[in-house]
Amino acid sequence: MPSKKSAGNKNGVKALVVLGAGASAREVLGLIEDINRAGETYEVLGLFDDDPGKWNTEVFGYPVLGPLDKAREMQGARLVPAMRGIRNFWRAKDILNRIEPDPQGYETLVHPTASISPRSQVGRGVVIFPHVTIGVDVRIGNHVDILPGTVVNHDSRVGDYSILASGVCVSGRVVIGESCYLGSGSRILQDTLIEGPCIVGLGSVVLKNVPPNSVVAGNPARILGTLDTGNPDA
Repeated sequence: MPSKKSAGNKNGVKALVVLGAGASAREVLGLIEDINRAGETYEVLGLFDDDPGKWNTEVFGYPVLGPLDKAREMQGARLVPAMRGIRNFWRAKDILNRIEPDPQGYETLVHPTASISPRSQVGRGVVIFPHVTIGVDVRIGNHVDILPGTVVNHDSRVGDYSILASGVCVSGRVVIGESCYLGSGSRILQDTLIEGPCIVGLGSVVLKNVPPNSVVAGNPARILGTLDTGNPDA
C-alpha cells in the first residue's frame, strides 16, 4: 500500500483513491482517464473494496489495496465513491460517513463533455458522466451520481446520495430528495416532489409526487411497492 507520505498533490496533480472495485469503479476510472486526457489532473493511488476476493488484484492496472475503511489512512488523497447501484444505493450515507464524514474529503468529478450552468451549484463527492446537462439555478447535493446523457433543468434540486441513471430528464423546479434512484430513461414532470429514499423504475414517466420509501414505475408512474431499506441485501 502506498505510504501516507505518498498521498497528496504533486505539481498540481491531485491524488485520488476510489471507493469500490466493481463495475461502477471501472466507469469512474474511465471518466478520470478522460479528464486526464484533456490535461493531467489526477493520480489514482488505488481502490478499496470490502470484498476480500478483490484485494491484491488490479482494475485497469490500478491496485485494490484493501477494505473500504482503510481508505481513511490515505492522508492527503481525495476520495471518490464508486460502489453504489440500485441494490444498495440507500446504504451510501452510512458507508461514506463511516469512512470520511467531512464532504471536503471527497473529490467531485465532471466529464469534459458535461455542460453545467455557472449559475448552478454542485456539491462534494459528485460524479458527473459524459454529455450531462445541468441548467440554470440547479442545486446538486453531495455524493450524487449523474450518469451519461441526463438532463437536469432549471431550478431543480437533487438531494444528497441520489443517483440519476443514464438518459434521465428532470424538468424544471423538480425537487428530488435524499437517497433517490431514478432509473434510466425516466422522465419527471415539472414542479414534482420525489421524496427519498425511493426508486423510480426504468423508463418511468412521473407526473405526480412520489412519497418516501416507494418503488414506482410505469407510464404514468404508479406505486408498485415499498423500498426495504432495512435489508442490506435487498
